[in-house]
Parts: sequence; structure tokens; C-alpha cells
Amino acid sequence: MSNRRTFLAILALTTGCGRTPPQLAPPEPPLVTVAHPATERWEMFSESTGRLAAVESVDVRARVSGYLMKVAFKEGALVKKGDPLVFIDSRPYEAAVMRLEADLKSSQAKRDEADLAFARAKGLATRGSGIVLSR
Repeated sequence: MSNRRTFLAILALTTGCGRTPPQLAPPEPPLVTVAHPATERWEMFSESTGRLAAVESVDVRARVSGYLMKVAFKEGALVKKGDPLVFIDSRPYEAAVMRLEADLKSSQAKRDEADLAFARAKGLATRGSGIVLSR
């Protein structure tokens, strides 16, 4: 085994003596592409579909019928409790009130006429005219 070690040591010394290792060529530089920056103005935006819903909303329904004379709010505006929203033509309601007041006066006149007729009949009954009254 010692012969073998000696042989390897001599072989290593003789092969490295006086010889220079071959020079490796430097690697070629990598190819690089150059780009110039764009000089245009770019605006960032995003398109997407979605659904929006109001935080609070109400349905406006009329409790009476009639023609709208004026809308007192803009769609999407905030309104407070008690704010007028629309104005409805009041002429048909004023006419109905005047007709009912006239009916009331007519009924009161008929009642007054009936009271007078009753008083007359009562006076005749007390004189013995044969009229029987019941109320």
C-alpha cells in the first residue's frame, strides 16, 4: 500500500510541475434590450358592474287622488320629517267642502222648517182641533 501512496504522490508532483493550466475565455456578456419610457399620460381607471342601494329609502304614495301642482323635492335629496314633498291641486277638495257646507245649511233650514211646523201643529192641538201629536 505504501508503493501505491508513493506512486500517487510522485504522479501528482510531476503532472503539476512547469505546466500552467489552460486559460478559460471570459464569458460573453449577456444580450440586453433597452426600452425608452413612454411619455404619454395614462389615467388609471377600473370598470366594474355593481348594484347600489340607498342606506335609507321610502316609497312616496299619495293618500288622496288629485293632480300634482308642484314637486317640492329633488330625487335623491335628503328630506326631513314634516317637509312637504308634493303639492296637490286643492280646488276639487275646496269644492267638496263648499258642497258639504251647503248641504249642512240646507239640512238646518229643513230642520228649522220642521220645528216651525211642529210648533204650529202643537198650538192647534192645544185649541182642540182634533190633531194628535207624537214626537
